[in-house]
Amino acid sequence: MTKLAKVDKVTRVVGVFISSVSSAAFTFTVKNNVMLDYSGSTSPVFTEQVKNSNFQEYWAIIAFSVTYRARALAALANKKGFNTIGTVVN
Repeated sequence: MTKLAKVDKVTRVVGVFISSVSSAAFTFTVKNNVMLDYSGSTSPVFTEQVKNSNFQEYWAIIAFSVTYRARALAALANKKGFNTIGTVVN
């Protein structure tokens, strides 16, 4: 990724999918002023880091977070008549 920022002068990286890879990529992208768009990295840890401004403006998620999806699925199950609903967020 260093070559992308320093030599190729890219301003945006798209496609990081796994949260652990995104976590490593964020360190690079923020330091090098490169925007990171990710679609599969939905760890709630990223939401917390964004709230703390750790990523500045150099990130965008293309999918809803795991926490958001869990709440939405729980609400749907409740609407369908289930009284006990459980979700696990790792």
